[in-house]
Amino acid sequence: MDNIVYIVSTEYQLILTIGIIKQYHSMNCNNVVVRVSPIGGKRLNNLNFTGTCWDYREIVYDYNNPPKTLKDDLQQIICLKPRKLYFFLENKFWLNYLFSKLHKNKTTIILAPDGMKVYNNHHYYTTKQRAWLLLKGIKCSLHTKLFPPFPLVEKTYATSKYIDEVWVEHPQYYNNITNKRVVEFHYAIDGHFVNILMNVFVAKDDDFLTIKEGATILFLDSGYDTEDYYNRTISILNELIGKFPNRKLLVKYHPLSISKAQKAFSSIKNKAEVNSSYPAELYLAAAKDAIVISMVSTSELFFNPNCKYFWIYKLYSDMYSYDAMKNPTDYIHVVKDINQIREDL
Repeated sequence: MDNIVYIVSTEYQLILTIGIIKQYHSMNCNNVVVRVSPIGGKRLNNLNFTGTCWDYREIVYDYNNPPKTLKDDLQQIICLKPRKLYFFLENKFWLNYLFSKLHKNKTTIILAPDGMKVYNNHHYYTTKQRAWLLLKGIKCSLHTKLFPPFPLVEKTYATSKYIDEVWVEHPQYYNNITNKRVVEFHYAIDGHFVNILMNVFVAKDDDFLTIKEGATILFLDSGYDTEDYYNRTISILNELIGKFPNRKLLVKYHPLSISKAQKAFSSIKNKAEVNSSYPAELYLAAAKDAIVISMVSTSELFFNPNCKYFWIYKLYSDMYSYDAMKNPTDYIHVVKDINQIREDL
């Protein structure tokens, strides 16, 4: 039986992994999900893989001072001799080492998308930043004896020479600068898939009652926490409350700014707070007749046909630059005015 390994660090990556397993590797495979997290991290701390038949493992270490035992953790993956390895980000110093070992074992190394990064032209590190990251990576590699080769700092999307395939849901929006093999993939968001998510994230049905009732506005907050951002957002949300008086406003806070956002948004009346560690995708899966709004959120790539989706980043154009932003879907509406947010689209 072939081993298929998935390296995940965020909720979105795990959700996509579950979709890939269900759609492509549910039969005749030993699926090994490896969570990689920093010590004391706030993500992926309460998971349950009982009943999935998948092998779940963890690599948790101090990102600033990685231990020498990290090599042993990676060796466990190498010893599996996986037929395929899926990963989502190129930002770990040890990936080049792992890839080189797996490449010798003829493992197919696949870069899967981490949200919108795959579609947009990002400003990658300056020469000075790349030099600093390279020196830091070399220092960590020497300390943990994870060489050769030395780490590679990401230059553009899919930088590593060891990447065999780039998996993309909307390949027409992907700029294949590094000339990798591009594979289009899709997975079904059906009841079975949602049930798996609910089980893995240890979610309780009672926590989704409000959004299941229908006629809601679900606002997915961003990670910004400046006073200007909050003032603009409060104005927008109050305007939405006035525009849709028959809908209840639900605010899902971003995990990186939850405390500050709660305090900032306390002045908004007639709102409910979605204050939980569950990923936003679970609320989207449970939603009935919801208007889903965010500045620009990866979570909105999770499509529920019962909802209307909007990105409002153009309402912040004087504060933040999204000039390179691409919308790879035909269901997310990008608006530059509150009046463009409608129920009948």
